[in-house]
Amino acid sequence: MQISTPLVLSLGAVFFFVVPFAILFIKNKKAFNWTLSILFVLYVALLLCGVWFQTHCTWKTVSIKPNFSGKWCDKPINWNFAHLSLFDLIINLIMFIPLGIFISYKFKNKSLLSKLILLLCLGFFAGMFVELSQFILPVPRSVQMSDIFFNMASTLIGGMIGLFYLWIFKKMKKGS
Repeated sequence: MQISTPLVLSLGAVFFFVVPFAILFIKNKKAFNWTLSILFVLYVALLLCGVWFQTHCTWKTVSIKPNFSGKWCDKPINWNFAHLSLFDLIINLIMFIPLGIFISYKFKNKSLLSKLILLLCLGFFAGMFVELSQFILPVPRSVQMSDIFFNMASTLIGGMIGLFYLWIFKKMKKGS
């Protein structure tokens, strides 16, 4: 399947930054939780599609196709940062931003230290899940332990963005 790259980037920007802030305006707690849950399931589905399917990006199109032609559990594991490309770094630093935003919304009544620990732990386990699934499934992907570190950082960045959104929303509510 081929999709326009500007469309993907536009939808990604909306999904990563506009929608998380917009759902704060939902006043009904039940509707807020349903919206948050539906968006989280959609995010996980898109994340797994990106992790398990082969994607090829150009300036004009993004192609996504299933490719299970790899080997089962027979891949090298890179333990250092030597194999890291700029594209891998960027992808891994933005991949879990929505997860961090969702965590900061879901646990908005917890202390800052509790949120930071939760963000780091869930970022670690989410990164481990991605790398383990790439190792086990027959997808032509490499397994890099450095990705887990950047996934944790991505979750933490998302959590900080979520906290910033909550702070802005609080200020907006006080002003009106």
